[in-house]
Amino acid sequence: MVYSTATKGYSLVEVLVAISVLLIALIGPITIAAKGLQSAYYAREQTTALYLAQEGVELMVAIKNDSLIAAVNDGELDEGWAWVTDTNSLDQCFTATGCNLEAHGSQNLSNRNIQPCSDLSRCRLSYVDTATSAPYRLSAASGIPSPYARVITLAVVDGGQGVLITSTVSWGSGLFGDLTRPVTLSTIVSNIYGTVTVPVTGTPPSTPSVPP
Repeated sequence: MVYSTATKGYSLVEVLVAISVLLIALIGPITIAAKGLQSAYYAREQTTALYLAQEGVELMVAIKNDSLIAAVNDGELDEGWAWVTDTNSLDQCFTATGCNLEAHGSQNLSNRNIQPCSDLSRCRLSYVDTATSAPYRLSAASGIPSPYARVITLAVVDGGQGVLITSTVSWGSGLFGDLTRPVTLSTIVSNIYGTVTVPVTGTPPSTPSVPP
């Protein structure tokens, strides 16, 4: 007795159609996942930039407070505004290009490694992953170059009785075609004893760009 068995398989066209339907079904979830990761990375960069900008403002507020404390200890309240009136290394911060300084180490102003930001590369921060505090630093030979550059500007306001502190952190985000993204924070500190008036100087900063 002879038996005949015919087995019918899938044609190439049917296989290609099935693969196409599968790919179309996967494109949506994959795109959503990719956008979610992009947003998460950008949020991390923006949060870091915000922290560094806040750090810049607090550094200048600390310098102002240190000056006032020293004046009180010396019994010379007129010297409480000396950080503005004296000619010192902060002069370069009272310019449109601004300055940057270290957040770690001694509170002595001379140890803050103040750098002018006329050349923005001098104000770029490096990341020290072994640091227990203030891991982003100006001069870190062992640090990893970061995309962040911080510019701090000071401008005398309120008829010489206040100082506008502006801290801008910019970085090149590769997530959006290497566009420069800035974060800016500002505050005004006042001469609470009002015994010294200084000329109104300084100009609001322009948004800096990160050098390649």
